[in-house]
Amino acid sequence: MTPNVSRFNLRVELGEQVYLCRVKTISDFDLNWANGREVQARTKNKVMYLKRPNGKVLRLSIVGTKKAQ
Repeated sequence: MTPNVSRFNLRVELGEQVYLCRVKTISDFDLNWANGREVQARTKNKVMYLKRPNGKVLRLSIVGTKKAQ
């Protein structure tokens, strides 16, 4: 375990799929910029990429999917 690293589970709806994703980040990283908002996203294999407001890309591991309701 690395000190000051937090793990988060995120649900991201993209098209007609909901992706369950996990991300490891430094503990003071704020994910509220994406909560309930539309963000640019793409997937490739088992990875999702979210574009942050500052232009940087956050890499998430996709651990599951389900059909959006």
